Amino acid sequence: MGNHLSYAGWLGLIKSVLQGIVQFWISIFPILAVVINKITSMCRNFLWARDVLRSKSTLVAWKHVCLPKDEGGLAILDIKARNDNFFTKHL
Repeated sequence: MGNHLSYAGWLGLIKSVLQGIVQFWISIFPILAVVINKITSMCRNFLWARDVLRSKSTLVAWKHVCLPKDEGGLAILDIKARNDNFFTKHL
């Protein structure tokens, strides 16, 4: 299905589907660091290897991918920072 998508297409899928679902759950519950690391790993694998379970060498460090576009990143959400923000909001 998605084998013909460019990196921009895969990035759109990550932002709209994977991180949309995560955004919903983070807004309700604080999520454990282990779960956040697994979700981040799956997003990273999905972007670079086109498969959430298979790892591939990355072209850019994930911390740079999570930067805003005006700073040279791809504007993917930093799930840990977003989780911390929502958690402090609920306190």
